[in-house]
Amino acid sequence: MSRFKFFWLVFLFQFLWYWFPGYIFPLLASFSFVCMIAPDNIIFSQITGANGLGVGALQLDWNAWVSFLDSPILVPFWAHVNTFVGFVLAVWIIIPILYYTNAWESQKMPVVSNSVFDINGYYYNTSKVLDNNSQLNETAYNIYGDMRLPLGFVVVFGFTLA
Repeated sequence: MSRFKFFWLVFLFQFLWYWFPGYIFPLLASFSFVCMIAPDNIIFSQITGANGLGVGALQLDWNAWVSFLDSPILVPFWAHVNTFVGFVLAVWIIIPILYYTNAWESQKMPVVSNSVFDINGYYYNTSKVLDNNSQLNETAYNIYGDMRLPLGFVVVFGFTLA
């Protein structure tokens, strides 16, 4: 097969495949077998779900594959290995240990989220601590309490600073 023919076959396959996880069958974008086996099990959903830690989730969306380090053809193999090892260490080892030991009362919040929460695990209502000019009302802040970030966000953010 010539390079030209190979190029057009790959181009055609990639063009057609994009439509399946994107529009026709979005379940193909991220699929977790364990969540399908036990859909009502909260711990399985937290560990294996697409909105959880993603252990065992099957990702068939090319855009998700290349979203972090770009194309695997352009970036050296060692960079992908380094990223994967860091991901496994942070997301599959450190976060579950800290979350399931309830470090910093983390079980009141989702495992992975970029939202801000209050002490009870509800979304932080900034209107309770800001005045009409969007300035901090320290008295109201002391009454309402500190803002809390989910454990997954804190650990991953900490790893990005390392």
